[in-house]
Amino acid sequence: MIKHIMPDKRRLKIVHIVSSLKVGGMERFVLNIAAAQQSAGTSVSVMALQDGPLHAVADHLDIRTFIPSGSSKYVRAAKAAIYLAKLKPHLIHAHNRTSLHYAAVGRKVCGARILVTNHGAAANMNHFNSLKDWDCADVVVSVSHASASALEQMSGMILKRSTVIHNGVHMPVIVTNREAVRKSLGLSKKDVVGIIVARIDGYKGHDCLLAALAKMRTCPEFKLIIAGDGVDRQKMQNLAESLEIGNASVQFLGFRDDVAALLGAADIFLLPSLSEGLPLSILEAMSHGLPIVATPVGGIPETIDDNIEGLIVPVNDSDGLAVALQTLVSNPDLRERMGAAGKMRASTAFSFDAMKSAYDRLYSSVLALEPEHHKVGV
Repeated sequence: MIKHIMPDKRRLKIVHIVSSLKVGGMERFVLNIAAAQQSAGTSVSVMALQDGPLHAVADHLDIRTFIPSGSSKYVRAAKAAIYLAKLKPHLIHAHNRTSLHYAAVGRKVCGARILVTNHGAAANMNHFNSLKDWDCADVVVSVSHASASALEQMSGMILKRSTVIHNGVHMPVIVTNREAVRKSLGLSKKDVVGIIVARIDGYKGHDCLLAALAKMRTCPEFKLIIAGDGVDRQKMQNLAESLEIGNASVQFLGFRDDVAALLGAADIFLLPSLSEGLPLSILEAMSHGLPIVATPVGGIPETIDDNIEGLIVPVNDSDGLAVALQTLVSNPDLRERMGAAGKMRASTAFSFDAMKSAYDRLYSSVLALEPEHHKVGV
């Protein structure tokens, strides 16, 4: 076994491993925490198993990235092993199960401690890593209590040395001109704008949202903007056309790097997901003072209370979703009250600094473990 050396805090090396640099909450989480750690003086790298648009964001943040490309998983694993053996990180932070296998490879070649964050939800857990992979993890973090329960149910066992750390967000500094952004999107001052920021992949309820929009023809002032891309984008555009929802009512914006400006220009945030971990997008919307309309899946009930920070609607219930939207569209005072409550909760219960501090403490405790305590049974 490779002997583990307790690092000096000033030269601590961390490698984050993530499945891709595609646009998604988990991927943005990784870049956010990596940037904060790097600013604090830690040596940070990100290994992504697939490339994506966020690679440019990583470059802009001056975060080192490595993509172990290859024609097979064995070639990719070999490249990852060589990279980790050369870099010799003290700690590997894996994100979700796909990355855990590569972290286990890292344990073998450089003796790094391993922390894995479970960002996922039950509906996405269609496989479970081998117990050997999980046995390499020094600690398992889940982003919500719901995600922790789903992981335990999937494994059929109780994870030892597991904990929950909720995602956190920076409170925005509003500098964008709201009316200018709305004007650029062809929206008027009287329009009530709903926004969904999510990958269009079949899990976020875009089809239900479009069905609800088709039932709101008596609310012509409501406009929907859809920010995000994914494999189902064309399918959703075809659905909107078949429901006779015109471009005046819905806009598919694709990938955007100005999400904060879009949130500042909107009035309601929507996320009728089928499954979730703890969506960063909801926390970001709350930080902008937007009322939320969402489904009670995953960690969403841990972030908002029904009729306080927003409205909770059943999964795949387009009628209920339409009613919730009509309620908020017709009641600006309610929107303002819920938005203010959400902003307060985001700033107090889900701050980025509090989240990072929790991870820093956990890193320290993992690095201080004695060698015989490296392994964690599941």
